[in-house]
Amino acid sequence: CGRFGKPEDRLWQFEFVVARGEDGKEMSEHDNIKRIVFPYITHPGSRYGLKEDVAFPEDCITVLRCRPFAFAARNCNKWALGRVMLLGDAAHVFPPFGGQGIASGFRDASALAWWLAVACRPNFKPYEQLLEAWYNERKQQLDRSLNATVETVPSSPMIPSVRRWLEQGARRFGMTRYTYQPGMEFIPKGASGLFLPQIYCLPLIANNDLNKMAFTDDIIFHPSKKCIFQVLILLDKLDETKQAAAVFEDIDNPSDGELSAREATYLIHNLNERFVDPNPFTARIATAKEFAQSPLCKGRPEPRYYDEYHIKKEVKGYKYLIIRPDRLIYASCVDKVEVDSAAKALPGLLNGETHDI
Repeated sequence: CGRFGKPEDRLWQFEFVVARGEDGKEMSEHDNIKRIVFPYITHPGSRYGLKEDVAFPEDCITVLRCRPFAFAARNCNKWALGRVMLLGDAAHVFPPFGGQGIASGFRDASALAWWLAVACRPNFKPYEQLLEAWYNERKQQLDRSLNATVETVPSSPMIPSVRRWLEQGARRFGMTRYTYQPGMEFIPKGASGLFLPQIYCLPLIANNDLNKMAFTDDIIFHPSKKCIFQVLILLDKLDETKQAAAVFEDIDNPSDGELSAREATYLIHNLNERFVDPNPFTARIATAKEFAQSPLCKGRPEPRYYDEYHIKKEVKGYKYLIIRPDRLIYASCVDKVEVDSAAKALPGLLNGETHDI
């Protein structure tokens, strides 16, 4: 059960399972609703120092609507045909629990946006192949979203460690990672195909001013940047930036302008970093406590189960990352040789050339 609508409207939604052998239509009749639902709005008398329970006045309760509902989960075989694409509920149906239906619709649109930007480039022709790769990727994440939707939490008391594990939701399984299929726009190696986590960070140009707290996505995909794909460099200390910059200093050439060294983001994994760096795209990781004290937390709950080292742990040692606009890692590299190889492959992928990496 839960509240919805304006608080002054005092609207509640209750859901219960129709047991095997029960008739859904019969269970939705008023007498059964009264028997099953009304106890939920009955307070124990002990709360008020009374011997008897306190029931909400029945003449103040109005059942606006009640009907049996059978949920389903399915998705279309093809989400794109010619110049027509299906997204959200047009492409897939989720049970109405957990908010995964609307969330998946947003993910569909977010992922499709950059694919469309590529498909609309002059002289780009194999857009059907491109869109097929898009929805094949999205279908992989749907399986995970569906599992998160239908997962049931026991109603009986749980020990704290189990409750904490369940409260983390899909996070306890780590970030979503796609399994490579021909046509997909990432290099199937290392941490590639993994969705990049988002953490809090402090741009070092701000001299550790908590008023400048940001999400890593805000830095990586800053509005001033022009390239579709972006470079993220993970460092332990600020004084490593000069050496790391040398790896990407001529990246514009092998990538045919699809990547820019000037737009590279440097994320420093040192909470004690206090030096000011003039590069607006250099930042250090930030803690949950720092976020809670910043204006960015206003109107948001304080973070739970947050790990400022989440990105570094997920990519497992890969230092140089090339990120797609939908936050999926296109390439994960350990040195300049791998960086240059990934950069050279990028123009071909974005121009619709067939590839089997």
